[in-house]
Amino acid sequence: MADIEAFEKNELAKYSTTLKLIPYKFFPAIHGFRTNAGHLAISYIHWSDEHLDGPFQFYEVFEPADKSLRAEHYRELFDNWVTRAGK
Repeated sequence: MADIEAFEKNELAKYSTTLKLIPYKFFPAIHGFRTNAGHLAISYIHWSDEHLDGPFQFYEVFEPADKSLRAEHYRELFDNWVTRAGK
């Protein structure tokens, strides 16, 4: 988290961009990023034997204008995990 906070302070601030970081007691299987404009980037934990795999797994990206059934289901899935993890 310290690295991300430093990146926000030193790089993202140049573009008037802020992040809201939410720490969890566990690593959520479904995780990602959502912007105020409605963009969603969602990914999943990948395992390699008994360890979490490297941080370079794919993300599904949905633009705000994408109102397809698939995009809406992914938004609901992301919201469901974020809501549950926050409890």
